[in-house]
Amino acid sequence: MPVLTAAATRSVKPTNQDACMATSDGIVVADGIGSFYQAEVAAQLVTQEMTKQLDKLLHNASAEDYTLAFRKVQIALGQSEAARKIVVPDSHPATDVLGTTLLCAKAEGNRLTVAYVGNGAVLHLRGGFNEFPANVLLPWNALNYLNPHTIAHDGRNMLVRFISPHSNEAQIQPTVLQLQQDVTDTGDILILCTDGIHSNDQVPVGRDEEGNLWISGEQALKRLYKALGTYLLEAEPTSEGLQRLLEHYLEELEQAQMISDDCTVAVLITNQALKHFQRLRTTLYAAPTAYAAD
Repeated sequence: MPVLTAAATRSVKPTNQDACMATSDGIVVADGIGSFYQAEVAAQLVTQEMTKQLDKLLHNASAEDYTLAFRKVQIALGQSEAARKIVVPDSHPATDVLGTTLLCAKAEGNRLTVAYVGNGAVLHLRGGFNEFPANVLLPWNALNYLNPHTIAHDGRNMLVRFISPHSNEAQIQPTVLQLQQDVTDTGDILILCTDGIHSNDQVPVGRDEEGNLWISGEQALKRLYKALGTYLLEAEPTSEGLQRLLEHYLEELEQAQMISDDCTVAVLITNQALKHFQRLRTTLYAAPTAYAAD
């Protein structure tokens, strides 16, 4: 089944340590670990290698096949020219080099497969996510499936799964989710993003002085859902149009001073979701019926 994909990245820092790619049926996102030397190189290399691995995976690929693909990505990173020629400063730990997270998703027949190590978000939307009333901040049919591979350490979040030439087998073991596509109703949309946009371990949760719970950090997602929903209703979506939308979305986040890090987002829209929005456009923009005068 044909799908629509696109990916974009932006940074307010001198060096963008994120990377992303979109294939005909998959999306890949990586976030170089800031404390690792040449993390931006690692993100680029694993993104390129993961897209190659996705192309090789068959439609009946198992979770074990994806685990093997992640191992092959790590091997390729370790054997890369960048890894062979890297010169680590004496002030830097020798093993903390070329480290990155890695998230990917692929449409396989009537199935969607997601695999990841690290943090960020894997957002699953169903058609109709843009039809909620204005007082609903985030639609309930848009969920984050990514449970971050991080632990609290010295007041910060520490990654326990990531890819680097020195990662052990446990650290590169991906979480793999396989979903049955909705092929009869409103379809599915998958969004991958780095923690510069959203990650559950980056969302502040606490209590105010009156003891009420508060959660912040969702405004970037609200803007993303609005932009995507508007785009899908306005015209026949294309890969080029979706790419422009994501780039414009990231630019708006920067202009609104809502980002202070590298930000990357990738989107995969299934054929059934495209059909759903096509039906909505037909209904919204149908020409009025002409009636003969008496």
